[in-house]
Amino acid sequence: GIEWLEKIPVHWKVRRLKDLVTTITKGTTPSTLGKEVYKTGKIRFIKAENITYGEGIKDTPVNYIDDETNDILSRSRLEEGDVLFVIAGTIGKVAVVPANILPANTNQAVCIIRPIDTKLSNFLELFLQTSYIGEMVRLKSVQSAQPNISMTDISNFNISLPPLQELELIVDECNGISILINNQIQMLKKEIHLIKKYRQSLIYELVTGIRKP
Repeated sequence: GIEWLEKIPVHWKVRRLKDLVTTITKGTTPSTLGKEVYKTGKIRFIKAENITYGEGIKDTPVNYIDDETNDILSRSRLEEGDVLFVIAGTIGKVAVVPANILPANTNQAVCIIRPIDTKLSNFLELFLQTSYIGEMVRLKSVQSAQPNISMTDISNFNISLPPLQELELIVDECNGISILINNQIQMLKKEIHLIKKYRQSLIYELVTGIRKP
């Protein structure tokens, strides 16, 4: 009675997310500890706003914490290969932590998923963006002042897991498709920008009677 179930190849395993990771936790807001967030520094403080759909961790907004705060928040220090999953507000945005943003920490709106093997990181990032996980989030998220989902619910997500070699091929194929899609998006954005400029020129010409060069 579950339509998607028959589409899983027989040699794949279905595992709980908690069985594939060493850590599932979340961060803390420094202000609750009487600490500050700064605009400059050396330890990045990643918020949900930094995590995008399919584009990794963006640079803005830029926030930092000091060494003392980072020590206090040692539970949520980020490591390369961690998978970040937004659990409050716009639930479901996901990204893998790259080496170039470290050292870094995160707040309570972000779940930190640390795989047993970092070779799983990119696959988990892709899987957590599937419509299946989206439906689980919709069913499990608690509607209060803002939607949120618990660590327990995330831990119990079912993950369809292929063998490692096949997993790597899937990630490579998806990354290749993503590059093509992102290139198309950039081309369309450029076309939209040019059309807007052309529209502004036409309006200027109609209003003033002067043709812009």
